[in-house]
Amino acid sequence: MKKYLILALVSTLALTSCGQKEEKKTDTTTGTKTETNTTVKTGTTETPKTSTSSTDTTTATGSADATAKTSTTATTGITEENGVSIFKNTEKGYEISFKKADGLDGQVGFQNTEIFIADMKKGNSVSVLSEDYSRAPGIVDAEKYFEESVKNLKAALKEQGISEIKREDVTINGTKGIKATYSMSTQGSKLNFEQYFFDNGKKQAFIVTKTVVGDNDDARLTSVVNSFKFIK
Repeated sequence: MKKYLILALVSTLALTSCGQKEEKKTDTTTGTKTETNTTVKTGTTETPKTSTSSTDTTTATGSADATAKTSTTATTGITEENGVSIFKNTEKGYEISFKKADGLDGQVGFQNTEIFIADMKKGNSVSVLSEDYSRAPGIVDAEKYFEESVKNLKAALKEQGISEIKREDVTINGTKGIKATYSMSTQGSKLNFEQYFFDNGKKQAFIVTKTVVGDNDDARLTSVVNSFKFIK
């Protein structure tokens, strides 16, 4: 199985780095600075630091899986309705929304995520990734998927001082899921993570990651997480 929790962390660390560069008054056209054609290596997963509309994700065994590509086709995109920005992925059957008036921006395919919603100044974000685990050895259900994901995460980030991972059962928009809460520090900043695991009943896992820099929670991002739902 792919280490999508780790990929979500790589995305967050990239954004946090951008935010710190912005504080140092690095001038760019977008207010952030993104490095390209470089590689971030976490554990056994290597992730290209690029923002493209189609990205390949390398598995823990080193093989590329076509199902891991994020494609900005007609089935995925952000639309505006009454001041609300909605990302709808009809191919994978889910949607999530946010308000630009809250200072949030959405990017499709950013840093290997399917959708990345963030306050680019503060570095706080919500991202969504999905994975088909139907052929993964030993992964028979969502509970086992969660257990294996946590094990991979602990192993990969042991040297980074990851905190205890707390587990909680949750229900969002009628869908039952599992919430993992933990924290770590990087480049002098404390990062607080909430990762939500959902299953669509077809052995496809969906990971919604909320990341907040510092000790103060971000109610805007909680609203984004709570907007996640499966669609037909």
